[in-house]
Amino acid sequence: MQKDKKLTAKSLHEWLVNHKSLPTFPSVIQRLDEVLAAEDVSIEAVVAVLQSDVSVVARIMKTVNSAKYVMHEPAQSLTDAVSRLGFATTRMLATAAAFMNLMSAPRNFSAREFWQAAFVSAVACREVVKMARSHQEVFDPSSAFTLGLARDIGIFLLDNCCAERYQEVVQQMQANPLSLIRIEQQVLGIDHAIASAVLLRSWHFPENWVMGVAGHYFPARLPLAQQPWADALLIAESLAFYLGFSNGICAGTPQVLPELTELRLRSLGLTAQDFKQLALRVQMLVDQEGWLALAEEFTH
Repeated sequence: MQKDKKLTAKSLHEWLVNHKSLPTFPSVIQRLDEVLAAEDVSIEAVVAVLQSDVSVVARIMKTVNSAKYVMHEPAQSLTDAVSRLGFATTRMLATAAAFMNLMSAPRNFSAREFWQAAFVSAVACREVVKMARSHQEVFDPSSAFTLGLARDIGIFLLDNCCAERYQEVVQQMQANPLSLIRIEQQVLGIDHAIASAVLLRSWHFPENWVMGVAGHYFPARLPLAQQPWADALLIAESLAFYLGFSNGICAGTPQVLPELTELRLRSLGLTAQDFKQLALRVQMLVDQEGWLALAEEFTH
């Protein structure tokens, strides 16, 4: 892309299409969701879908045979693995493996730190939705996990699309602690939240999800009906930074509750104390569910 030309959502999508750089969202996840939505879902039906993707199967088998899940002997089959994990955990692992396999290695930031923060945000988004009971009817915890995982995926796209200019973004972040999106907009004309939304729209995700990702740094700017997605994502990302996790570019801010996040907590009927309780729970679940180890393994 021309060095000084500013990006827009339209020009970014056109660049991806023209350069054949647009990753295709794994059909295994779409088919898995269709199977899990059935009233009479069976382990056999789930296994039939999963076995079409070797990388996903490998991740599930490795996890189920870790110390956390092994009881008397390792699982000998995918059917046994799904039975031990349960449908919800199986779906989360499959989604995580699929997302990580989509993106090529970045040039200007740490993939390990990015995925660690992404997994923490995914778990956090899932738990935010569980705590904000009034919004469970908007989207379920499983969908919240997927959305939390996808919220910053546009960082990979911007790094791939214009590596030299994104290096400038990273360097400015190191020298000047302005917000990442502000520097991205100044240097590139577009920020990673919009880039993430471009990808989600190309994958035909629900429009409310797309807009929630695009506007998760400024939820109040969205139409009222789309704000719950943005609120959950903003709070989830704030939890990851509060727990000290960097996205590979911005340093974590341990024990800091941003003013905007505290304001948006109220829109979900939550308080600053709820946020602190969520942080403790998310930290515990991330450790128990092994997400940091997953990020480590995938990025070595």
